Amino acid sequence: MEKPSLIKTPAVTSSSTSSALDVPTIDRHVRQVLHTDAALRRIEIFLRPTSLNVSYLLTLSDGTQATLKLPPPPHIPTLRHEQRSLEASVLLYQMLENHREIPVPPMRSYDLSPNTLQQPFILSSHISGPSLRDLAPRLPPTDYEIMTHNLNRILTTIGHFTSNYFGTLPQVSAGQGSSTWKCAFSGLVETVLRDAEDMVIAIPYEQIRDHVSRLGPFLHEVQEPKLVLLMSDPLASLIVDEERMDVKGFVLDCPALWGDPLLARVFDDVSETFHDRYSQTMGEGEEVRTLLYVSSDFHHFRHCLDDPATSSSHPTSSSKPQPTHHLPSSLHALAISLPPPLSQIYTK
Repeated sequence: MEKPSLIKTPAVTSSSTSSALDVPTIDRHVRQVLHTDAALRRIEIFLRPTSLNVSYLLTLSDGTQATLKLPPPPHIPTLRHEQRSLEASVLLYQMLENHREIPVPPMRSYDLSPNTLQQPFILSSHISGPSLRDLAPRLPPTDYEIMTHNLNRILTTIGHFTSNYFGTLPQVSAGQGSSTWKCAFSGLVETVLRDAEDMVIAIPYEQIRDHVSRLGPFLHEVQEPKLVLLMSDPLASLIVDEERMDVKGFVLDCPALWGDPLLARVFDDVSETFHDRYSQTMGEGEEVRTLLYVSSDFHHFRHCLDDPATSSSHPTSSSKPQPTHHLPSSLHALAISLPPPLSQIYTK
């Protein structure tokens, strides 16, 4: 049998190598799952900017394509809340894949143990085509407006999913969720601050901890756990049918949790278009919560891991990694914020 070709795409990093793949075993498993005699002919490696997991595009001899997703290699550093990212992806797709209004590619097979492919994996159908991010610079305004409306509709539908407990998807699935958002968010902030301490990032740790503790009662305003996608670029997730100018698919490669939808604002770096779903006038509690979320800047800590030049442990680095530009202003705003009156605090 002809050996499948392994191609590294421009997005590939040195962490994604062919040595991590047992190609014959993958070939047998794909044939079994897809019920085909077509052989695996090509493997393309690509690392999505918004995902820790490493994705491989598998092409069979009959042209069929599938996506194989693996966890990050052991030598790639991860934040504490990211260490069950593949399990979180499985839980997210299981919730969404049968919903008509959310066109995610269906999972064909998965195993979170190393039994099937010698490492955990997700095998899913592949949706080909450009993303809305790719097309945005050249789309006419009317087409862009239509597609962003479609994207907002999908995100709004996802936001209607609810749970009985707060926390990450693996935590809640394992019965380890929190009954209050204050408890869940405080725990998440503490893990992020511990990661920052490990990376020797220069931020006012005790000041952040004090604000979360002092203003934490505002977090009790969030009484219903909702599904929150922590997407830095929603445009990159929407796959577009260029000929029909319609939605072709929705690819999710981002963290998610059960919590406060306002948290998504910190992660969405794109445009105010996507904040329309939170466009109502904010009350004091919402403003304070947003400041708390901005102060817990997950993006910056992830960037410090992704870019060695920003790390104080890098031989060419002349200083410690610095917090993002909005941190001082948000901390100042928190410093002058007052906790709510006891009569307004809701505790379960």
